[in-house]
Amino acid sequence: MDILEQLESKVLDAIYALETLRSERDNLTKELEEGCEELAQLRMKLADADTQLFEAAERLEHRDTALTALQQQLESAKKDNVRLAHEKSEQDAKIAALLEAIEQSVTA
Repeated sequence: MDILEQLESKVLDAIYALETLRSERDNLTKELEEGCEELAQLRMKLADADTQLFEAAERLEHRDTALTALQQQLESAKKDNVRLAHEKSEQDAKIAALLEAIEQSVTA
């Protein structure tokens, strides 16, 4: 093989290698674009999840506030119930005393 054939072979090998590199570059560029698109979609999903999490936290805070208010109302109702039961006992005792007084005055 003479020098020109060797040179031609090397040039053809270099051209083939260059075409292979271009093809690989194009494939890598396509993969990178797809990866960027996927990353953008994942970022959007993450932003949506963050928004949902924030909204859920707000709902929980409102729920906790409502539960605290209901607990306070329950405690107040329990105190009222005890007070009313005590008042009822007093009234029942007064009624019993009045009935006894009436009965004694009727029998006397």
